[in-house]
Amino acid sequence: MLDVPRESIKVGFAESIATWTVEPDYTAKYFVSNTTAHGTSRFRASELAEQALNGRTPTAYDEDSDGNRTVNQPETIAARETQQQLKDRFRGWVWEDQDRAARLARDCNFRFNNIRLREFDGSHLALPGMTRSSLRDDDLSPHQKNAVWRILQGGSPLLAHVVGAGKTWTMTAAPMELRRLDLAKKPMFVVPNHLVDQWGRSS
Repeated sequence: MLDVPRESIKVGFAESIATWTVEPDYTAKYFVSNTTAHGTSRFRASELAEQALNGRTPTAYDEDSDGNRTVNQPETIAARETQQQLKDRFRGWVWEDQDRAARLARDCNFRFNNIRLREFDGSHLALPGMTRSSLRDDDLSPHQKNAVWRILQGGSPLLAHVVGAGKTWTMTAAPMELRRLDLAKKPMFVVPNHLVDQWGRSS
């Protein structure tokens, strides 16, 4: 954006104090793109970029003869809007190159993704002995099999499926499979009194 030679600006990072520095040489420091095109009267573009890298927003102050400082609102607003433009441009630029995007995504995942929810795939379940005549396509749906497999893996799963998704069939298939695999001897369902008859008819 500054249209200056790459070697004219040194960008450094001190890992021990987690601080970025942006140091333009004399030519780049006073280049019109750094002072006017992408900067303000109080902040050069390189200064705005350095503050952005360090998670800071610029604030312009005026100082009186006694050394008291007051915030200059118009200059502060101008600097923050200009910094936001730099940040927006960076957000667009960083993903423009596919190789760079893949590298950064891989690095981010390696550094910061330490929790990944387990996925349960029950597509392999045969569920022998199940009466399938009243099922859609004569078999459980994929999401139902996934839920059954999750129940078989133990823990306390929550079947937060929408109404009509077949939770009753899932809850019926799971304990039968637990019994068949000798993982449970006598599964028990606890339901409100007014649902006992409905459960009896459904299962």
